[in-house]
Amino acid sequence: MATISLDAAAAAMRDAMRDAVRRNSLLYLLQGVLMVITGLLALIYPALASVAIVRLLGWVLIVSGIFQGIGLIGASEVPYFWMDALRCTGNRHWRVAATSYRCRTPLLQHALPHLFHD
Repeated sequence: MATISLDAAAAAMRDAMRDAVRRNSLLYLLQGVLMVITGLLALIYPALASVAIVRLLGWVLIVSGIFQGIGLIGASEVPYFWMDALRCTGNRHWRVAATSYRCRTPLLQHALPHLFHD
């Protein structure tokens, strides 16, 4: 088995990183420009950005809940399965209820009246 010194390994790693940055420099530049444009749009239209983030978070929670349900179905032979399933669902519902209550503060209702159409 061949061994290599730490300095030689560091030099090889630096060269590999330098080559990767050179190869993908246009992609890095494009990513940076898109991030700046997206950030500016979020500053100009904060209500739109917050709605987009809330929707993204909502979908992430839905997908993670589906995967958790699939995982629980696969673990139905585990002792105390039903107690754990009830605990997980109960926690999620309480979290959603608490979050929606906290988000309905008067400040948010004043700032984003179009989101609160009771």
